[in-house]
Amino acid sequence: MSVRYQQSILTAAAAVIFLAFGRVALPQTPVPDEVTKASVAAAEAFLGTLTPEQRAVAALDYADPKRSTWHNGPPTMLPRQGVKLGTLSAEQRNAAMALLKAITGTYGYDKVVGIMTADQYFGRTGAAFPTGPDAYSVAIYGKPSLTEPWMFQWNGHHLGLNITVVGREKVLSPTLTGAFPSTYVNDAGATVKVMENETGRAFKLMNALTTAQQSQAILKFTVQDLVLGPGKDGQVIQPEGVKGSEMTAAQKALLLDLTAAWVNILPPQAATAKMAEINSHLDETYFAWSGETGVGDRAYFRVQGPTVFIEYAPQVNVGGGAGQGGGGNPPGNANPPTAGAANATLPQNTAPPAGPNQITRQRDPNHVHTIFRDFTNDYARKYVK
Repeated sequence: MSVRYQQSILTAAAAVIFLAFGRVALPQTPVPDEVTKASVAAAEAFLGTLTPEQRAVAALDYADPKRSTWHNGPPTMLPRQGVKLGTLSAEQRNAAMALLKAITGTYGYDKVVGIMTADQYFGRTGAAFPTGPDAYSVAIYGKPSLTEPWMFQWNGHHLGLNITVVGREKVLSPTLTGAFPSTYVNDAGATVKVMENETGRAFKLMNALTTAQQSQAILKFTVQDLVLGPGKDGQVIQPEGVKGSEMTAAQKALLLDLTAAWVNILPPQAATAKMAEINSHLDETYFAWSGETGVGDRAYFRVQGPTVFIEYAPQVNVGGGAGQGGGGNPPGNANPPTAGAANATLPQNTAPPAGPNQITRQRDPNHVHTIFRDFTNDYARKYVK
């Protein structure tokens, strides 16, 4: 049988398959972009500065189950994977920061630095545990590669940054951002607002809704913490609130702009692709709210669509830090159940006990935790089998 005849048969077979089943997705080798190349170079440069002992804790296997054990609590609660910035030399630390800058966009880099700086400010004002940049850890799971999957993890108090790189694909989920204080006056006398985009855009959307839409968005129970924070991988909840399909074009634009406050942590090309994906499902995306609606009030909100899940939760103030369980809730204040949810056995929220400690246990709008997830693609499972 001639080669040309074999090719004709294969072409005909492909046409039959196409007609019967539609286009068939063939496996493709991921094509790296310039950000991937820069990220791999920066990762290799950082690892090259480490001693064998440091490298043993910073460079981990991609399949290591500890990859998902990151958390946002004080370092005294649970150990973190990776090497601490505070143990690095100036050269090593500069290389670590260069890696952070290479793998995120300008917005993302500034956001991470802003969170760490706020933690440093918190540490100077009486934290009961190590906090600030020195307490952050960096780990790399898998060999930095232009085509094979690997993950960059930057983890500390109020931050769990997990970016998986698969060729040109950059996956941010799951990632936690937060701040305490979220707003403060720095040594230069300037007012710093770490989470201004997240909260400002949410209140703008909420106040752009009609009274009827707000009634749909406001949950019938109080949410006092992240429902799907660290340690809740693989869990899902039923969407609630006002649906994108019930919003005007202007309201949808505000909803999309709100998601960008998280997505733009990624470098521009990856962020643009993710935003386009979210936009394509905007009619199926829900916006939910719990708490007061005045700008700056103590309000929880949630954005949930087919490929995005965002929560923003002011924390219960229990004397600083993340509180019990790493999430900020004191005992007796667990997340409320949601119909059809994986956490449906959790008890309803209860009011904080009366007494002299009641004031300090109220939610603090200046102490917030947020989570960004994608139920279909946390840890890049859509691209990594």
